[in-house]
Amino acid sequence: MNNEQAHKQALEQADEQADEQATEQTSEHIIIKLNTFYNFINKEEAKFEGIHPTDRKDLINILKANDLYVYPESEAILQETNRLNEFKIYYWVIKEIYFSPYKGYIRKLKIEKIQMLYLQSIKYVMLRKKENYTLLDIMNYLIKSIELEAESVLNYAT
Repeated sequence: MNNEQAHKQALEQADEQADEQATEQTSEHIIIKLNTFYNFINKEEAKFEGIHPTDRKDLINILKANDLYVYPESEAILQETNRLNEFKIYYWVIKEIYFSPYKGYIRKLKIEKIQMLYLQSIKYVMLRKKENYTLLDIMNYLIKSIELEAESVLNYAT
């Protein structure tokens, strides 16, 4: 291997390491946001990105109506089965839809539908991105899937 090839290989390796580090930092940031928002909703911890207490109550009512609210007695069970993080994602997605033009669809979004769209999002992102997908990719695809569903149900025009 000549110097030019070695230099090119070193640059490619450095780029890959930088991408991996950025992905890890992004994933850690998303996990922190999910945990913080979950605690804001379930444990009334501080404020969250300027969400008014009235909106918090509305979000709780929506989560409960859609069978997505995690009650204290079910939190340990979800944690044991590694599903608590899944519900944290649902919380986040509900929040995003709540503060979007698709808010009218949110009460029609039942747990079965969001779970199906969540699993489809994982499958799609994993197939599309192979090894380089992140939690953020899955969440963004899930939100977009729900928006598309809302458009078809509510006849929204974008």
